[in-house]
Parts: sequence; structure tokens; C-alpha cells
Amino acid sequence: MHPYNSKQVREKVKIGSRPFTLILSMKRNLLFTLAFLFSLISSNLVAQSPWGTPVGKTYYPLPSNRSTTNRIIYNEDDRSVSVTWTQSITQIAQPAFERGAGYNHMDADGNWLHGTEGACRINNACSGEFSGWPEIISFPQQQFGGSDISPELILSHSNGLKYIARPNRNTNAWKPVTNLIVDQEICEDGYGMWPRAVRGADRYVHMVAINQGSDLGIVNRCDDVTLIDSPLMYYRSSDFGLTWDMNNILLPELEDTLRYLRCAGDQYAIAANDEVVAVVMAYGEHPWTLWKSLDNGLTWRVTTICKKHRKTSYRQFRQSSKNHI
Repeated sequence: MHPYNSKQVREKVKIGSRPFTLILSMKRNLLFTLAFLFSLISSNLVAQSPWGTPVGKTYYPLPSNRSTTNRIIYNEDDRSVSVTWTQSITQIAQPAFERGAGYNHMDADGNWLHGTEGACRINNACSGEFSGWPEIISFPQQQFGGSDISPELILSHSNGLKYIARPNRNTNAWKPVTNLIVDQEICEDGYGMWPRAVRGADRYVHMVAINQGSDLGIVNRCDDVTLIDSPLMYYRSSDFGLTWDMNNILLPELEDTLRYLRCAGDQYAIAANDEVVAVVMAYGEHPWTLWKSLDNGLTWRVTTICKKHRKTSYRQFRQSSKNHI
């Protein structure tokens, strides 16, 4: 029997000399892997825990940085799990230019194939160059170009959006990092940062990221597009991320400052189920907003989940969002 057939998988991720507990909830046919929680506990408590296996080691994960990320993937076709994280092998508070995407993979028998510290224990890890905030996407095995492939890619940022990819999960070497470039074709001196990305229907990849070019608070370099500082933008690929047919798309009501004055990194999340794509953002005093597409990101409907302010209680949130999602 598969050792991870229950509704929950719990893994211990050792972050430097201090262990974190990674709790992953998942079911078959989930809309997307549910949000996971990192909680800091003592080394002694982890050692005494009846469950948990170290799967990676880093000194700079920053899991508390606002919204959750898409860093754990359950592959239904072969019942395996792929994991990524921001990896730094230098024990300093703010690593300079040696961080990158860490990686590990669990096969159907429950074996973590890269041991307790993960793959790519070198500067810049699997990324091959300085990057952070990785998002992992894995596709089921399928025919493409006359070959059986199960593509896997990790999207991240460093002065722009970039990714590494390989045609088959955990069997091929990662190809050299690819800079998307398209995120630098809008907003003067701007570039995409803090991506969130998910797999959609067929070969689709859906991604959102803010454009950091206007984040200085002095001059808005996106004036030709929007007056919002650090605007959130949408990107789409229909071929595993090889090319991107929708780039730098402002979601509805982000063309002006009536809803948001600015957007900020990691204040948003994205999910997809076949052709349905959903983006949620909540920032400061601004409204909690849901954008939902039923046609693979071509058109969007906007819903205000909650008119956010600091005194909004959970009861008020439940009441204001009732029947709107």
C-alpha cells in the first residue's frame, strides 16, 4: 500500500540548524494543493516526533513572507511528490547572490531520492544563477513531439522572471535558466518579481507577478499602462512554458487606482482547475479581490470578497463574502 495514501502528508524540513515542520494536506483530484503551514519548533521536539523525514536544508526559506506558495506538487500519474524551496547553503541572515531553487522528489514507494538535504547542494542550487521564490509545476506523462514526456519546471525571480525546466521529472538534468524577458517589455526599467504559478488544462501554465519597476515610490514607471505602483500582471503559456502567448496583462480594475493604489509582492495567490483560473489579492487597507476566468485566462470576472480594513472581523468577512465566490 502506498505510504502516503491518506489525506495528509507531513514532512519535516530542516532549515539550517533549526527544523521546521511542513504539513501538506492533499486529496486526489484536488483543485490545487492546499496551503501549507510552516511552524518553528525546537530540535528536541522534532527528534521525538513519531513522523517526519528531512527532505531539504536551507538557511533562507522565508516561509512567513505573506501568502503561501506553490512549492509542493503531488503527481497523480505516478503517485510521486516534487518539492522546491529557496535554497541557501550559506549560514547568514540575508544571503547575497548564492541562493537558488532547491529540489527533492519522492517516488511511489515513499523514498526521497535526494536524501535529507535535497539536490543541487551548490551555490545557486538547481537554478544555476541567483534567484528566489520558486514555484514548481509538473505535468502528467504525455506524448509531445513523438516522445513520452512528463515536463517539470520551476519559475522564480531575480531582477526579472525566469525558469528552469526539464522534459521528464527527476530523470533529466535541469536545462540552463531561461529569462522570460517579456516581463521587461513593459514599465520603464521594470521587471517581474515574486511569481505565483500553477498548471492549468492540457499544457497551460498560468502565472501572476508584480512589476517591480514602479516600486520606488518616487516615479511610476508604468504611467502608460496604469497609475498603480507595482501592478500585478498575468502571464500564460500553452506549451509547458516554452513560449508565452499572454504577457503583462493587467487584470480588470487594475487599470486605475480606484481599487488599489499599489500592489505588493506575495500579497496574492493563484489556482487553476482545467480551464478555470482564479487569482486572489489582499493588500493593506485595500479590498480583498477575486478575479476568476472560465476560459483559460482570456476573460475575467471581478468579485470583491471583502472591503478590507484593519477592524474587519472574521464574522464580518464571512458575512460580506457569502454567496460571492
